[in-house]
Formats: sequence, structure tokens, C-alpha cells
Amino acid sequence: MVILEKIIRNWIRLHGNELSLTVPRNDEESIATLNRALELGINFWDTADMYGFGHNEELISKVLVPNRNKIFIATKFGFRLKEDGSGTYVDTSPAYIMEEIEKSLKRLKIDTIDLYYSHRVDPKYRLKKQWGQWRNW
Repeated sequence: MVILEKIIRNWIRLHGNELSLTVPRNDEESIATLNRALELGINFWDTADMYGFGHNEELISKVLVPNRNKIFIATKFGFRLKEDGSGTYVDTSPAYIMEEIEKSLKRLKIDTIDLYYSHRVDPKYRLKKQWGQWRNW
């Protein structure tokens, strides 16, 4: 139970500096937690471009890259920061998807993402149009 509590506490730190969280980041402890999670067989890792405004994907890459064959990586897109910094809004437009997947790949330092999906359904874009975009990528 102690390990689980530590993982949950560090999950919050991994996502530090998000709009809704004020917990300070501790990258060293977060990396140690990721390594321990992998030792325990936790190999489905889920993140998002907005967690820590990209920092989470960069941090995860430090453990993901040397262990790529052991980890199933999922990341999400769809939330954008408002220009005035006052919050977020949902954008799942094909153009935004293509822009963000390239950024996520770069931050994660990998060539492929195992599962790439939308944080929220955007009523402005039908799923058929979103998925059609993948054919062009």
C-alpha cells in the first residue's frame, strides 16, 4: 500500500504546474517513481500534451526511451491554452491533431506512440473527420 500511495502522490507531482494543480514538481523523485513502477510491472503509461504544458512528456521520456520495448505509451491531445492564459478550451481539429502529435513525439523522444487519443470529444469535429486525418499522416 505504501508503494501505491507514493505512486499516486508522485502522479500529482508528474503533472505539476498544470492549471488545476499547485503541487511543486520533483523530477528526481518522479523519475525514481517511474522506474519503480516499471519494476513492479506497471507498463501502461498514460500522459497528455497539457500535463505540465509538455513537461510531463519530456520527463517520462527519460525512463521511456531506454525501456521503450517494455512500455506501452498513451498520450492525449485536445486541450489548448487560451491566449490570455485564463484557462483551456477543446480543439480536436485535424490541423491541431497533426501539430500536437509531432510535438508529443519530439518531447517523448520516440518514433511512434502506441495510443494517441482525444482528451475530450469536440462537438465541432466529427470523429470521422478526425480519423480521416490519419490517412494523410
